[in-house]
Amino acid sequence: MIKILDEFERGFVEFLNNKNLTDKVVKLSILHNYETVGDGEFGFAVYIPESKTIMLPTERPKELADYKEFIIHNLAHEYKHFLQDMNGQDFNEDEADQFADMIVEEYLKEVSDERIKFKLNGCDISFVATAPADITLKQLLKQCDKIKPLYCACGIRSLKDGDYDKEEIIIDYDSIKKAHEDVSCWIIEEEKQNE
Repeated sequence: MIKILDEFERGFVEFLNNKNLTDKVVKLSILHNYETVGDGEFGFAVYIPESKTIMLPTERPKELADYKEFIIHNLAHEYKHFLQDMNGQDFNEDEADQFADMIVEEYLKEVSDERIKFKLNGCDISFVATAPADITLKQLLKQCDKIKPLYCACGIRSLKDGDYDKEEIIIDYDSIKKAHEDVSCWIIEEEKQNE
């Protein structure tokens, strides 16, 4: 199996892409086993305008306890430099830091422990789902009714040790979506459901 980034960092890349801040493309070059770019000469990460590339080391600096946040903060900082470049602006370190602080905080809130993970247990197939911890049963059922085929979610139960636990269905108060296209069901639109 090939693994480029951990789920936390991959989730952050997807989170940034879903913001649709630009239609331009920046390449992300992952530097495993490196703490800095160019022996510290360029810092913890760097955006290279000529090649439209962000170089991102993923090794934990020894002095940092929470390096995962550090890595995505560096990525967000360099992504802001990419956005500045695409808009013809000079690089502004304060703006890049403020953007990184804001976007990382937003991402952490989205992936925080305020969500519960459970099994939508069906007759022939089951899915691992997440939902806000304070979702009502009525809200949960309304969203689960959108999963087709109908046999996909006959029951709900907590996860057990040994269960497959990769998120497949993401439920919110007023929406539901597949975590990735490989999930073997489809979600019907609200309008079609009411027909």
